[in-house]
Amino acid sequence: MQQSAPIRSHDHDLGNNIVRNWLLLIVIFAFGMGLQSSVAQEATKTSTDQFDLKTDIPIRGIVKASARAELSTEISARVTKIGFKEGQLFQKGDLLIAFDCRRQNAELASRKALLKEFSINLRSAVYLKKRNAGNRHDLDIARARVKKAKADAASTQAQLNECSMYAPFSGRIASLHIHEHEIPASGKPLLSIVSMQEPQIEIVVPSSWLSWLKSGSGFKFHIHETGKSYQGQMIRPGAVVSTVSHTIKIFARFSGNSKDVLPGMSGTVEFEKWLMRM
Repeated sequence: MQQSAPIRSHDHDLGNNIVRNWLLLIVIFAFGMGLQSSVAQEATKTSTDQFDLKTDIPIRGIVKASARAELSTEISARVTKIGFKEGQLFQKGDLLIAFDCRRQNAELASRKALLKEFSINLRSAVYLKKRNAGNRHDLDIARARVKKAKADAASTQAQLNECSMYAPFSGRIASLHIHEHEIPASGKPLLSIVSMQEPQIEIVVPSSWLSWLKSGSGFKFHIHETGKSYQGQMIRPGAVVSTVSHTIKIFARFSGNSKDVLPGMSGTVEFEKWLMRM
């Protein structure tokens, strides 16, 4: 009877330990289930509304011309006519600038006359050679002179082709750096032109958006300068992702009327919500 009491005490302590362990397991299990449920709810919320445009940093876009050119000339001649003023519209093939090329025309006439003379000499040399009255040396010299005269005439003709500048595409005069009666410096830009047809939109977005942004993705473009909203569609993504900002440039176009939109205008872009849930 003296040893029975310690045995019951040991059994009682063992039972208490088992109960405490079970309670601890139940608490841990309940906490884990709650955490799992919270994570699942957060993941579901993120997947259904991955990007909230009302809270995200505004996505900005800028309008760029589909074609742009700076025209210059190597010819040294006085400007006789400027077809359009800065800001005016023009059509493809319209005369933009004309130069006084009377000196170049005279040079071309002189070189054509010299070419004719050398051609006559060449025919004479060929005639004499066939009758053994001439020599090979004179014939080769006559042929070389004809080639040189042709090259000189072609060079002058190329200069004359620059005496009139015609528009390579339809657009608008962006800037004008020359006036009538002035002689432009060689190679200096005379005017800049931009196309007004099918302007593009350049947009910088987070690179992670490439997981759902595709060619044809639609958006609204709110332009600050006009205060209007326009529909747009993505054309293609850029080629490089910025390793610093983790952003990428995408290119888009207007899918509706954009006649009052000018290159250089900017605004904010709002992508369609259903795209963000894909």
